[in-house]
Amino acid sequence: MTPGHPFPWREEEVVYGTRVTRPTVDVSVSANGLTIRTKALVDTGAPRCVFPRGVGDLVAVEFGHPNRTVRLMGNAWPAVEANVELALDPFPETTWTAEALFVADEGLPFALLGYEGFLNRWAVSFNGAMGYYIVEPVEEFHARQPPEIMNVLREKWPRLSPPQGW
Repeated sequence: MTPGHPFPWREEEVVYGTRVTRPTVDVSVSANGLTIRTKALVDTGAPRCVFPRGVGDLVAVEFGHPNRTVRLMGNAWPAVEANVELALDPFPETTWTAEALFVADEGLPFALLGYEGFLNRWAVSFNGAMGYYIVEPVEEFHARQPPEIMNVLREKWPRLSPPQGW
């Protein structure tokens, strides 16, 4: 079993004179025989993984006619969808395919790792007060939970449908 890995919240920008830390990670993105490593924000509010135009250009994503729209930072960004392989440095033996969106315009400062393609494949535990988060395989996280955890969750949220095998 692959162990979990802690990541620090990193200083990413200065807002009104105060350094802001965010849960960002370096992720490798591969497509068309090309690979680039880029910074990505682990974003629990993002429904999908989204990457900047430059990342798409470097892995030869075909932008043609963008047929999707992504709403970020108060803007509507035209985007295209592409299948990519993703990997995190601490887990070199674990890569996975994700259907990601690539914005067609310049200006997105970093990628987003959202639910589809990242959070639905990994367990992520945030400790903002201490300035770190842990990424680990779902099976490892779930194995530490009490056996009756799914019964408790189903009682509270009857429509909950856990992943197969729970």
